Amino acid sequence: MTGLPEFTVPLSEAMIKTVALGNVYLSTEPDVCVVGSPLARGYSLFIAGKEKEGRAVIEDFLVRVFPSRRGEMSTRQFVNQICAEKGLPRPIANERVAPEILREAAGRRFDRLHLPLLRSILARGYRPELSHPVTMRQSGNRFLVVDGKNRCSILAALGEEVVSNVRLL
Repeated sequence: MTGLPEFTVPLSEAMIKTVALGNVYLSTEPDVCVVGSPLARGYSLFIAGKEKEGRAVIEDFLVRVFPSRRGEMSTRQFVNQICAEKGLPRPIANERVAPEILREAAGRRFDRLHLPLLRSILARGYRPELSHPVTMRQSGNRFLVVDGKNRCSILAALGEEVVSNVRLL
């Protein structure tokens, strides 16, 4: 068990398939292919033993994209936690988060979400049957990854060419 919520999707709602990572783009940044993305580059550096540099690339990406991601909840939960710890009001708009709080939130997110996932995949391999499917929307010959950006990015960093257990919306 990975600690991720389990759910079932009727076959009429989704198709489970394997998708080439070279056709996978971030739904939040649709011009950014997973292969070569800042996330994949950061994970590649981390895997190569350049942990500090890899972490910095991923944190920089999280800081850069946060202001424009309206429904972003992962970094937001850490922003809210830090504001509560410091006795500060929660910023309503992402673009109003103080840079030092956003940087700390990106670091906490990396430590609590990204790093455990990376370590798990490095230790046990990618085991898609143990978690919910990667969720994507198809747009022509591109697949926009909605949920599973980090799994896809880690696979790209490891040199994998495909991701399996993909649920299409």
